[in-house]
Amino acid sequence: MIGVACDIGVYKDGDDDLFAAASSPSDDASPLTYHERQVGRLCGMHCVNNLLQQRAYKPKDFYKMEKEVRKQQAAIETWGLSRLFRKISRSVGRFEFSVQALDMALGRAGFDLVWFDRRKDLRNLNLEDEELMGIVVNETSEPDAEDDYRHWFSIIRDRSGKFYNMDSQLSTPECIGDVPSTLSFLRSAMCDERTCVFRVTRRADVISSNDRLETAMAPPSVDRVSSCFSVHAH
Repeated sequence: MIGVACDIGVYKDGDDDLFAAASSPSDDASPLTYHERQVGRLCGMHCVNNLLQQRAYKPKDFYKMEKEVRKQQAAIETWGLSRLFRKISRSVGRFEFSVQALDMALGRAGFDLVWFDRRKDLRNLNLEDEELMGIVVNETSEPDAEDDYRHWFSIIRDRSGKFYNMDSQLSTPECIGDVPSTLSFLRSAMCDERTCVFRVTRRADVISSNDRLETAMAPPSVDRVSSCFSVHAH
C-alpha cells in the first residue's frame, strides 16, 4: 500500500537544533528566501518546507502524520510480508516518509499533490498553469548502491516565471530557467523509470496563500495517491 518514500534516520527531540542550523535564507542572487539543507534523511520534510518557502513543519510533525497514515493503512490492510517488513524496519530505527504524508502536509497547507502519469508527454505538466505552485520529484538517490533510498525534492517557480531546483542536497537553490529548460531537466530525471513526478497546485477553496497554513484540511485517503503507481520496496 505504501507508495514511493524516502528513508529517514532515527529522530530525537534534540535534533530540532540541528535542523534549525541547516535552515537558512537562500543566496542573495536568488529571489527565493528560504532553503533547507539536508539533515539525515529528512528529505520529504525539506521538500515540503522548501516548496512552501518557510519552516512549516518540523520532523515531529511528519512523524505524527506518518502515525495517522499507518492507522489508516492498518484499518484496511491485512497482514502480509509488506506490512511485516515495514513494522520490522520501524523497530530497528529505519522507516519512511511516505507520499501520503507529503500529500497530507501539503493538503493542510492548502495544496493538492497530483501524481503525473509518466506515460504522457511532459508538456502535459502544464508548467504555465497559474495555479501551479511547483513540482515534486521522487527519485532513487543512489541507484548503484546496495542501500539505495528514495529522495524527495521540489521545484518552484518565482514571480518572474523562472523555475528553481530546491533540492535539500544543494547548498543553495539552483535556477533551472524557463519552461523549456525545466521540461528538459525533468526529461533527464525521468530517464530513470523509477522516478516519479507530481504537480502541486493551489486548492480552489483556498482564497489566499497567506491563509494556507491556517487552513484545516481533512486528511487524505491512504489510497488516493499510492494507488496511482507501484510499490518500491527496499
